[in-house]
Order: sequence, then C-alpha cells, then structure tokens
Amino acid sequence: MHPKIFLLFLALFPLALPSFGVDWRPVTPEELALKQSKTDPNADAECLFRDVRIENTAVGHFHSLTTSYIRFKIFNDRGREKYSNVKVDYSGKEHVSDVAARTIHSDGTVFDLKRDAIFEKVEEKKSGRKVKVVSFALPSVEPGSIVEYRWTRDEGEILYTYIPLDVQTDYPVDEVTFHVKPATNTYVTLPVMRAINFLCNPEQGRPDTKGFYPFTIRNVPAYHEEPYSPPGYSSKQWILVYYEENDKVGKDKYWTSIGKRENAKAKEQIKISAEIRQTAAEIVSKGKTDDEKLNLLAEYCRKTIKNIGGADITTEEREAYKPNTNSSETFRRKVGTSEDIDLSLSPLPRPPATTPVTPVLPIDALFCSLRTSSPPSS
Repeated sequence: MHPKIFLLFLALFPLALPSFGVDWRPVTPEELALKQSKTDPNADAECLFRDVRIENTAVGHFHSLTTSYIRFKIFNDRGREKYSNVKVDYSGKEHVSDVAARTIHSDGTVFDLKRDAIFEKVEEKKSGRKVKVVSFALPSVEPGSIVEYRWTRDEGEILYTYIPLDVQTDYPVDEVTFHVKPATNTYVTLPVMRAINFLCNPEQGRPDTKGFYPFTIRNVPAYHEEPYSPPGYSSKQWILVYYEENDKVGKDKYWTSIGKRENAKAKEQIKISAEIRQTAAEIVSKGKTDDEKLNLLAEYCRKTIKNIGGADITTEEREAYKPNTNSSETFRRKVGTSEDIDLSLSPLPRPPATTPVTPVLPIDALFCSLRTSSPPSS
C-alpha cells in the first residue's frame, strides 16, 4: 500500500483498530444486531456473559488471583446511563490491576478505554466502612452498543479453603462461567477440591490446558434483597468450592478426623487470662439459664470485639491489623477474625460438680450459628 494511502486509511478509521494486548472474545454479528433482551423484552440492557477465573496457587508461596470479564448489550438510554460507569471495590491489602474496557458500536467501530480515564479513590459506604474503588466511564456508549470490561483482583498471599462463587448479581445474565484452578504444591499433597451447588445446577466441564475447571450456569435472573428476606446465601444462587481430604472416607472417619483437627487447633489458640475468666464470670452472672448466659456472651462480643471482616471496621484499622496468636490477644486488642472471636470467651464458668448440669453448646458452635452474612472463608 502506498504510504499516503495508508496514512489516509488510519485517519479515517482510527477507532476500528483492535485492542492490542487484551484477550477479548470475538463479538458475533448476532450480538451486534441484537435489539432486545432474550429473557426480558422490556430490559434496558442485557448481560451477555460474566466470566470469572479464579486461581489459588501454593507454588513457592500462597497466592489468590481473580480475573473478571463482563459484556453488556445496551438497548436504550436508560441502559446507557446505568451501565456506562463501572466501579470495582477492594479493601485491605488487595490490589486491582489489568483494568481494560471498550465500547463496540453496532457498525463494528471500537472505542478503547484510555489509561488516563481510570481513577482510584477511597469511598465511605453507608455503614461507615471505607473501601478503595477503581472507577471508569466507558467511552462513546449509545443505544445499540456493546460494552465490555475486565480486571484482575490480587488478594495477596492467602490460600482460601472455602471459596463462595456468587452466581447471582443485581442484573440478569445469559451465561455465567467460573473457571477454578485447584491449588497445587510441589512439596505438599493438598486435599481434593470439591463443590456444592445452592439453588442452581451448573454444567461442569473438563479442565482446560491450564488446569482450570469450568462451572457454567445459564439464564441467571437478577437477585434483589427484600425486607425480612433470609440472608443472601440462603436465598440466592451460589456455589461453594472447598477442599476435602480424600483419604478420610466414610462419615465416621471423616468427622473423627475433623473433630481431632479442630480440637488440636483450638488448644493451640486458646490462652485463658485472668481478665478473660473474670469478664466471662461477670457476664454470665446476669443470666439465669444457659441460653441467657450464651446470649449475654454473644452480645458482649458483638459490642466490644470488632470482626476484621465486618462492616464496622475502617480501612485504616484493617490495614493496621496484625493476626492474633491466641484468644488472650484478641480479647486485649478487641479486634480479630470470626474464629478469633469464637475462641476469645470460650472458658465458661463451671457450676459445682454436685449440681445437675444441662449440656451447654460450646461457645464456638454458638458463634458459627451467628455468622450469617457470608459462608466460612479460609
């Protein structure tokens, strides 16, 4: 091609060039021509797919990476206003990177998101909790456009043994796919990765060449919280991915091994100080029955010990947090994980041996039943 003709070509079609360095899925003619939602003719936009890739690595050191990729078809101005601006929340020592986005018009013209249009800031939520936010506005969105964006969340040196996969979001999706790579380690044999489905029936395929196992769910409706509805994980579609030792077959062997492991772990973490013993005695002295005493202990923990993963912790407190080594440290610092809080008031005063005793729930079991905001994490 003659140089002048080539330059003229670039001048006329600068935005039709592909997004180099980003592995976007091809946009099909059917998607470009789509005029209304397949599932809801009155929808302002439709999420064509949500693709999430999760990798927990234990090679050299523990690490957790999650890459999300979402594509929408915009049908009208309301859809344009709702889905043109994107926010990605993260907190603590997490890090968001590899942010990319683009808009494709119905004629195939592509508008890539500029690097200087990506912003990072700290926002305060209604609960008073501060979170970091990466935000951007998709370029040149209009009715008929396709918009898509992706990002990677690096959660640092952590290995999750329980991974909740949120199938439902606040918008309907034609297809949701999770690609999960089981943790592996060169020197240690890790338990087998397993999955439990809740209110959904995903299609599970064979692993790809990189070892990621796919879970695909189609025609996923939007999830909306309602007053007095059960907690989200009791009323929405989700998948629990977890690790289980495959050599403990049979319920007797399995639960015996779990009990021994948890008992040994609790013994290492429980350190009963005189202050803990005195406080526990003062709290339960105000209750007449075992249930009343347990409720008083629960209320004390709710009011005085902050959960590092809860909504009442600030970003500054979360970043300054250092893991507690035992229950005495948790009680003294008044902040810890849900497991730390379980163990901080475990020593219940014992009545005299001659007094008939009604069995009391262990304080750990009590707090496991109280944590309804999310499923257990690592």
